[in-house]
Amino acid sequence: MTAAARPFYVPVGDEEQVFKAAFRQHLAVVLKGPTGCGKTRFVEAMAHDLDRALITVSCHDDLTTADLVGRFLLEGGETRWVDGPLTRAVREGAICYLDEVVEARQDTTVVIHPLADHRRQLPIERLGIVLDAAHRLTLPLPLAATAHQMFLQAAAAGHGGEDDSAVVKIFPGVELPGPAQRKE
Repeated sequence: MTAAARPFYVPVGDEEQVFKAAFRQHLAVVLKGPTGCGKTRFVEAMAHDLDRALITVSCHDDLTTADLVGRFLLEGGETRWVDGPLTRAVREGAICYLDEVVEARQDTTVVIHPLADHRRQLPIERLGIVLDAAHRLTLPLPLAATAHQMFLQAAAAGHGGEDDSAVVKIFPGVELPGPAQRKE
């Protein structure tokens, strides 16, 4: 992975050091910032620097648990299991970036919780197994679960009627400035 060129990203502060320190400690990080500020590019650069594959999922309100974990498919008269992006990230030790996780339904993102807490496991109910991610899974999957939990807390605190950009203002974490705030 490191043979490819590093995705272009210009740090605006100590966000790279914070992310790498959190990675080493298996701590959750929340990335926040307006559209176009470089959150996705930042994660791409960190995956490159940390020599990890990056699996990106664009979250939306139609996303299902099966979309994240996997599903059985019929192929040539036979049924076979196909891993979803979360399962692939756990099995491969990749970084799974859940972009716009606040757009996903709570009944879908609940599968992330055991990955983000002390268990660091991915239960795959349809297979009757639990994958242990403690030594393989890397950020920002916990980042996504943490962001979702914080969004729910903000909504419970009365901010749910605002648009997403207003709600994320209450999140602590690594803040990336908007394009107008960046120093060239």
